[in-house]
Amino acid sequence: MLNKNVISRSVKFIGVFILFIYLSGCTSVGCQPLGDIEKTSVEQLIAKGKTTSDAIRAELGEPTQISFTDAGNQIWTYLHVATTPRLQNFIPYIHIVSSVDDAKQKELVIIFDENDVVKNFTMTESQQEIRRGIFPS
Repeated sequence: MLNKNVISRSVKFIGVFILFIYLSGCTSVGCQPLGDIEKTSVEQLIAKGKTTSDAIRAELGEPTQISFTDAGNQIWTYLHVATTPRLQNFIPYIHIVSSVDDAKQKELVIIFDENDVVKNFTMTESQQEIRRGIFPS
């Protein structure tokens, strides 16, 4: 007969092991500071007509992409994507047939005027599923 303490420890170990495997598969790409910022924080960080490109660069680093408008204004885009695998991905052989990651994407677009001051900005967040495998649907 098994001791209750042995069973309890085994269950805890299995739970911690599954959590470790689940969290070890998390990945993120893009602007890391943007991953930690919420929309309300961005609105406090950036003030239209006041915040300069140097202040943005000091806070968020280099943009993911820089482009220009017809008028010559700069558009900076910051992108951050974080993915977390679902538990089914760690079941042997099942992940070959179908695996799913949950992805959270944040995109911050800032338009600067000719004096390198913020003219306008927008931030979007979206949730997506990334499916792979022989039968990804």
